[in-house]
Amino acid sequence: MFKRIKSKSIALGLILAFLMFGSPYLLQSQGKDTGNIKGLIFAKDGTTPYPGAVVTVKNVATEQKYQSKATDSKGAFLIEGLPKGVYVFGVSTPEGTFNSENLIGVEPGKTSKISIALTMFDAKTKAAAHEIYQDQSKSGEALVGKVVSFDPASKTAEVFILRGFVRINDRLRIKGEETNFHQDLKVLKLGDTNVKQAYAGQTAFIRFEYNAIPDDLVYVICKKGGFPIFLMPLGIAAIVAGAGAIITTGKTDDTKEVSTFRKKK
Repeated sequence: MFKRIKSKSIALGLILAFLMFGSPYLLQSQGKDTGNIKGLIFAKDGTTPYPGAVVTVKNVATEQKYQSKATDSKGAFLIEGLPKGVYVFGVSTPEGTFNSENLIGVEPGKTSKISIALTMFDAKTKAAAHEIYQDQSKSGEALVGKVVSFDPASKTAEVFILRGFVRINDRLRIKGEETNFHQDLKVLKLGDTNVKQAYAGQTAFIRFEYNAIPDDLVYVICKKGGFPIFLMPLGIAAIVAGAGAIITTGKTDDTKEVSTFRKKK
């Protein structure tokens, strides 16, 4: 009887010892297979902490989403246990949601650190963005314009913006009966003035990489990994500083086309 009780006591002791000392080891081992993202959320000025914001990240390969707790009084957030990969993110606040076009890289056993500034859209941009995001949520691309004329010598197209808006570095698709190609928007003008974006109702001049013909349609393509987490963004969540963060260069089919973005020392 004594031996049986002693054996059970030893077995129970081993179990308790495993739970006390083995579990932390297992958790540490699991942590080596995943990474973390932490950082600070600021208002538009990039210095005022933004409390009460929730950061949601989405793995661009698996589309699995992960969420932080609400940021504290310093605007700090932390998301742990993320599988290796590239993530797109958005920020939800009491005022509304903010999308980002930046990507964040996560490595096992490491923590990517970023600082994010939240910039609200003005009324005009907000309405235009709503049209674009609605279309992209269904097909991954949105019709924005129509080719009015094209100059083969300069490869410049006169494009009437039908709806939404286009911006520098947007990924475009130009499509028609004889036309079908993709390119990044690098040159955008209103008249003779270089601009960063053009809205519905405006006629823009866009440099094309290939020939186009009048009546070709112009679409904005959602960047790889950049598919919006939230459909109706209030503004943009932009990375202002980060270690381990990456930003897209506009290419959609090659992960080598991303560049490292690090805080300057």
